[in-house]
Formats: sequence, structure tokens, C-alpha cells
Amino acid sequence: MLRRDTFLAGLIIGALVFFIGTQIFRGLNYLFETYMLDGGDGVRPQFVYMLGCVFNLIPFHLLIRQGRQRALQGVMSFTIFAAIGILLYFNILN
Repeated sequence: MLRRDTFLAGLIIGALVFFIGTQIFRGLNYLFETYMLDGGDGVRPQFVYMLGCVFNLIPFHLLIRQGRQRALQGVMSFTIFAAIGILLYFNILN
């Protein structure tokens, strides 16, 4: 299903890449604050989640090269909604 050029496939790809990127950066943050910073605080969670949004540039670039415009729209829609959600959550609710 993810090989098809559909908007839904783009949303799924964007969500998966965002989740994987966020977990990678959370793990790196944990390693840095535990072993390299000697009890430091690391970075704020807002920064980690925004890096997860930036991680969506990888499928963005790949989909442009493949010419899959509908899937590209899905990835970018998810990225925009995720960035707005992150900003609202961390700036308004906290």
C-alpha cells in the first residue's frame, strides 16, 4: 500500500518517519544526558519533537525524486499538522 501514490500512503509514511525519528532523537538525548553530560538535563522535549518533524524531510526528498506528488502532499500535511500541534501543546498547554 505504501508504494502507491495516494494521500493516505503519504500520511502513513509521514507518521511512521516522525515516530521513528522522534524515538531516535529521544534515545540520543537519553544517552547524552546519562553518559556524556554527567547528570545534565539534555535538551527540552519540544526540541526533540521538532527534530522528529524535520526528520520528515527524508521521505519528502525521496518522494520528489520518485515523482509521487499525492504521497508528497500527505507527508507534508502530516508534517505541518504535527508542527502546529507540537507548538500549540508546548506553548499553550505548558
